[in-house]
Amino acid sequence: MQQLTRSRVATPISLIDSPRFIGTIGFSRNQIPEAEQALREAEELVNDATALRKQAALAATQGECCMRLGAPERALAAFRRQGELYRRAGAELGEYLALGNVGSAQLETGEVDAAIESLRKAVDGLRLWGGEFLLKPRVVFERAH
Repeated sequence: MQQLTRSRVATPISLIDSPRFIGTIGFSRNQIPEAEQALREAEELVNDATALRKQAALAATQGECCMRLGAPERALAAFRRQGELYRRAGAELGEYLALGNVGSAQLETGEVDAAIESLRKAVDGLRLWGGEFLLKPRVVFERAH
């Protein structure tokens, strides 16, 4: 996977996104060591100077990976960080998506009441967008990132 990451990189933006995407794909294919390595590569490329939305996207990927690895507490922390980064970036839609992630992780940690509240806020917020997120997934990605 590392060769794929490096051979497909064309711009500084993809330097971050490529290993992050490969990590996500690796986890979905149960290629855990390769996915963890790709995620570490992405983490090495992100710092406080990185665009907030890129930092948020990495936090989301970290959370998703923690969920797959059965570490919902770590996932919850990553998803909360995702929401905070989107808030600082002024990305309201991203905040609502992150809140949905927080709710999912809260369910996994057994925080049912908190999960219901988080998911309710996420759905209410997404409804403000007129359901556009359901009809045009690409719009969600572009506006959140």
